[in-house]
Amino acid sequence: MPKEEAHNQERYQVSDVNVLPVGNGFYLAYSSDPRSARLIPAEAVEALGRSMDLATLEEHSIKLSEAAGRGAEVRVSGGAAPQIPPQRKARGGLLSRLLGGGPAVTEARPQDGRDPKSILNLLRALAEPGLLIGETELMRLCRDSAESHAAPPGISAVGIVTKDRPRMLERCLKSLTASLALDTSSRPRIVIVDGSNDERAIQSNRELAARAAKQAEFDIRYCGLEEKKRFADALSHRAGVDPDLVRFALFGVDRIDNTTGANRNALLLETAGQMFLSLDDDVVCDMLLAERRNANGIELDERGEYHDIRFFASRPSCLGEAERSDAGLLAVHERLLGTDVGSCVLRSGERHRSGPPRFPACFIGDLRAGRGRVGITLNGTAGDSGMLSPFWMSLGGKTLRRISDSELEYSNSLNSREVWRSAAAPTITADPWLMTTAFGCDNRSLMPPFFPVLRNQDGLFGILSKIYQPDLYFGHLPEMILHDPEDERAQGAEDFLHRASGFGMWNMMLAAVVSYSPALEMGDKLGGYAEPGESNAAGSDRLTALGRHLAMVGRLPMREFEELIRTQNWALQSHQVSRLEAEVKSMGNVPGHILDDYLKYVDKLQEGILDRERIVPKDLLKHYSREQVMEAGRELVMRYGRLIEAWPAIVEAARSLRAESVDIAPPSIIPGL
Repeated sequence: MPKEEAHNQERYQVSDVNVLPVGNGFYLAYSSDPRSARLIPAEAVEALGRSMDLATLEEHSIKLSEAAGRGAEVRVSGGAAPQIPPQRKARGGLLSRLLGGGPAVTEARPQDGRDPKSILNLLRALAEPGLLIGETELMRLCRDSAESHAAPPGISAVGIVTKDRPRMLERCLKSLTASLALDTSSRPRIVIVDGSNDERAIQSNRELAARAAKQAEFDIRYCGLEEKKRFADALSHRAGVDPDLVRFALFGVDRIDNTTGANRNALLLETAGQMFLSLDDDVVCDMLLAERRNANGIELDERGEYHDIRFFASRPSCLGEAERSDAGLLAVHERLLGTDVGSCVLRSGERHRSGPPRFPACFIGDLRAGRGRVGITLNGTAGDSGMLSPFWMSLGGKTLRRISDSELEYSNSLNSREVWRSAAAPTITADPWLMTTAFGCDNRSLMPPFFPVLRNQDGLFGILSKIYQPDLYFGHLPEMILHDPEDERAQGAEDFLHRASGFGMWNMMLAAVVSYSPALEMGDKLGGYAEPGESNAAGSDRLTALGRHLAMVGRLPMREFEELIRTQNWALQSHQVSRLEAEVKSMGNVPGHILDDYLKYVDKLQEGILDRERIVPKDLLKHYSREQVMEAGRELVMRYGRLIEAWPAIVEAARSLRAESVDIAPPSIIPGL
């Protein structure tokens, strides 16, 4: 193929470009490629902002010409979208040159902003220094990544997290062993992590583990109250840390009975240095696919736009439309888990004859730096949503567009908990949203501890994991798993307003975490990166630094503590409502059923934003008096900070003990069974 023809067929997209205004209608544009820095005029910034997807330069020029006629808004990938000033005539000298030499982009300035040929010349000038990056270069970066990263070892353990629900545990375990039996190439150990306090439930769960181990011929292990206590004593001694911190990690606090996070910490310690899959006890391990899902392609996402949710009036209608998948439970997670981003893209290309439609900015930067790994994978969910209240307002994108077109589905989203939630294709994202109903974790690298008590500890875990491992990505799978809790759960049409007025311990902890943002913005300046299994001192340093910050916040005088939580929560609410407002505006003619509830939501938020009681965690009020609750919240922030600070030493001690066959979850053997 002639060189010019190949060049014309090459697909391009904007690189990981940042832009800074430098006066007189010009901008400094640069990317992670040090050769790319150039001065460009406003129309070149506009061209970059509209060239998000991979396409030939000619295809881009036609779309840009059409967009110029519509006067559509511009968004620039990789940096803030500047306000494009009116076109001015450039003066000579510096403003007519590009930094770093090469042909001047300004010379390619289109005489007519709607002329495709003129725009094509501009795009060629932007491609020359790499501000537009070609598919050939992107695939080279992927190959370099694949060659420099070893293939992950596979999932070693499957954990089931349970508490006082023997019937749910038995159903989940039965479906899990049946699913695993279909794949004879892998025999991971099964770890039942039991947070039960009821003696009958403990005995029932322990006996169930032993029977299942005998019948299913799997290595099934049980970790309950007694096992945790024995291990906690050995762990605190080996790690040389305060025993109170280990007890907090594994048991939470006495007054609070929701200790799901503490249960998950036991699983983290049991699997330190390995990859594992975690299941809630109320799931059934049947793989389901929503209609029109593509299990073979790949999508890369930066802003959390992968969510695709359908709402149903009832469980029969929800499950009746789903398709059964013959994919194995471990196989769907191992497709992405622990794998570098470049290898994921290349494998998808082998199966699907093409790579992703675009590479968001963060992926390009990480690929150039030789990093980027899928550290957490998530199944989709069919059945109960697992949410406290409807959350369509925090999603936008595909879901918001769908419910805006159908009043029936919108009504279902408010009144029913029955959903399909999945990605349209295997999707790798920088967005740290996490719900741990069924998730895989690459625990070869140091992961943070879960907040031991109360709800949404999984959401906090996702955020913390991304904060101190900036090159960690989340993999969302199109295969859904059935979520079928035994208790009947309901919601009403006005429950979405709880998100505008509610405040819990999760919100307090998140406000404390984001107050660390000035240091987080330093990214890898806080330390280098390490491959899984290697010494990860830099990651430990970042994690302990965050822990020290939270502990410091928890030691602030109450007045200063409340002011910090209040101002950070205001910032979080402002960001949330601004994003929602942008989504609603992007819809154009907003349907009445959407607009009415949007206005109710904003009114509710504004109504309470100045209320000084707004930062009182309502979930803590179930366990503490009003006079005690803020002090209790502050102490929990401090204790979690201390736990995070000590966590690297705790994890290292757990690995050391396991090497000596001192396990938190010993094999389940009961004489006589």
